[in-house]
Amino acid sequence: MMNVDPETLRLERAAEQPPPRLCILALWDDEHVTFPLPEKGSVTVGRTGGAEIQVGDQAVSRQHVRLHLGELLHVEDLSSANGTRVRGRKLKMGETVEVNPGDVIEIGRTMLVIQRMPVSARPFRIDTHDYFEARVDDECGRCERGEVTFAVIRVHDAAAPPLLVQQRLASAVLPGDVWADYGPSEHELLLVDSAPPMAAQRAAALLASFQQLSPSATVGLACCPRDGRTSAELLERANASLGSAGGSRDEVAPVAAPDGPMDGLRRIVERIAGSTISVLICGETGVGKGVLARELHRRSPRAGGPFVALNCAELSESLLEAELFGYERGAFTGASSAKPGLIETADGGTLLLDEVGEMSLTTQAKLLRVLEEREVRRIGSVHSHRVDLRVVACTNRDLEAESERGAFRRDLYFRLAGVSLVVPPLRERTREIEALALAFIEQTRPAGDRSGAAVLSPEALAALRRYSWPGNVRELRNAIERAVLLSPDGVIRLEHLPAERQRARLLQPAVAARGAGAEPRPSNEPGDSNDRQAVLDALAACGGNQSRAANRLGISRRTLVTRLESFGLPRPRKSRA
Repeated sequence: MMNVDPETLRLERAAEQPPPRLCILALWDDEHVTFPLPEKGSVTVGRTGGAEIQVGDQAVSRQHVRLHLGELLHVEDLSSANGTRVRGRKLKMGETVEVNPGDVIEIGRTMLVIQRMPVSARPFRIDTHDYFEARVDDECGRCERGEVTFAVIRVHDAAAPPLLVQQRLASAVLPGDVWADYGPSEHELLLVDSAPPMAAQRAAALLASFQQLSPSATVGLACCPRDGRTSAELLERANASLGSAGGSRDEVAPVAAPDGPMDGLRRIVERIAGSTISVLICGETGVGKGVLARELHRRSPRAGGPFVALNCAELSESLLEAELFGYERGAFTGASSAKPGLIETADGGTLLLDEVGEMSLTTQAKLLRVLEEREVRRIGSVHSHRVDLRVVACTNRDLEAESERGAFRRDLYFRLAGVSLVVPPLRERTREIEALALAFIEQTRPAGDRSGAAVLSPEALAALRRYSWPGNVRELRNAIERAVLLSPDGVIRLEHLPAERQRARLLQPAVAARGAGAEPRPSNEPGDSNDRQAVLDALAACGGNQSRAANRLGISRRTLVTRLESFGLPRPRKSRA
């Protein structure tokens, strides 16, 4: 039998497939929707019911352009009021020109992008994050009444082409799922009526599918009620597991304004990098604790060794122990071969334990023994292996308070907290927002793109500085990625920023930052969230609503709950009024 090159065979089979159909991606303001196109005929785009494709942009005429489909694709301007631009050139009234997949058609404030989609792909709609969050809130209400269980999946793949990402998701989305976009390289799925085991299987299948496109792809999962009972809790958990999977997603050098809080942390990192002392990094979700840990590794003599990261919150106790300590063949069902743990893998380098506060007391005791004896024993083994590594732990919990109430081993806390670093929230680092935003804009630009990066308009930059950023640097990055996608001329304006920030917070003063140059706190705002009376005042002002009280204090809901426990206060019920 003649040998056939696998790559040649793949290309021949691809050539036998029917030509792909086309779809059109419409982006306006904070909305973006995908519409499948017929193989032949014509389709009208406008903002009224008389158009087959309707967009909500008031700058678009009632019937603005018509697409003519056949062997070639043409776009015709229908004597629109604000004109039509194709590949940057403005068409004359009534002019018809040929367009190809990948071309951009600009009508009003709307961008129409012609894209290819597989023939077998069923029509799909990509919703906005606003709609997605509202649906999650609805499902949380049903879950609270005991009617359903559901899951939220976050997918991030910055390396793969956006069209391939959409095609992979389109084949994975089932009837009843809600699919939304949070940025040019991040998508979210709501799996309605999905139990945790089935949701975990789908998340694993998505991860395997996307890692065929690029190894840096990450998938995060959160299930209700297992991982939370509110949309904020579920999205936070999904984000946390998403950011830990690859470790590269938050890779941006720490930006430090002169004499600012991050500048002080940078100097501390420089001083302690050469030692072997354990480091505990504390701070709210999304502030960049993992970035600081990698900076510590890069500046240390261990920079040539491995940097191994593990999120302790995303694995069960048994799986976490297997990942940390490794196991021998036959140690448990399914252990068909021996596997070294991450502690062994990090020998000669740095081990990052993210969300270490989620670790069970049993696993904490085993980790403490490793740190004290510098030896690790695999599950099912009677022999120990010497290890030489530095441990960096990250948490958004108050571990000292947790140890006082018995939820975290006090001896392990002291072992981990050789040096404790607290990363301040972004609202206290307003002078760094512009530099961070510009760094994220540069990261969003495709590799090899020689055109200039997008720029921030003065009003958009002022709005970014006014916003309180409860999601911190991670939220800023996602907002910038979306804004770059939605800005047709490369200038990020206020209307390109997420709508919920414009409506709810961008035009309100942020929680006062304590850094230099910060505006004074309004007199009607509560004080320091570490103050017992300030927490009571915030809860009273919000009628016992913990999410609103946390937002008023400028902290996350989880941090507020930790504060209540440390003050010995019961969690209040919401006021019916």
